[in-house]
Amino acid sequence: MANNILKEELDTYEAHKKELLGSDENKYVLIKGQNIIGVYANEQDAIAQGYQRFLNEPFLVRHHRTSRWLDEWGCLKGNGCPAVLASRY
Repeated sequence: MANNILKEELDTYEAHKKELLGSDENKYVLIKGQNIIGVYANEQDAIAQGYQRFLNEPFLVRHHRTSRWLDEWGCLKGNGCPAVLASRY
């Protein structure tokens, strides 16, 4: 089901988002499955690292910000949302 492609990654982000407050604020978090792979200063570095590590497998790059409306969304890039599904199908 297409709606569940990133469910595990979004759940992982939710479980760890309080740990990311402070020094990781306004950065990009690379998540694969239940693992936070890394935190990056910009989206391009996070996506490049995801492609390098996971090739054609889906992964999540999430812009970590504490703005309330941003924390309530998990959607695809291009919709003005902080989550990015990065995969080459």
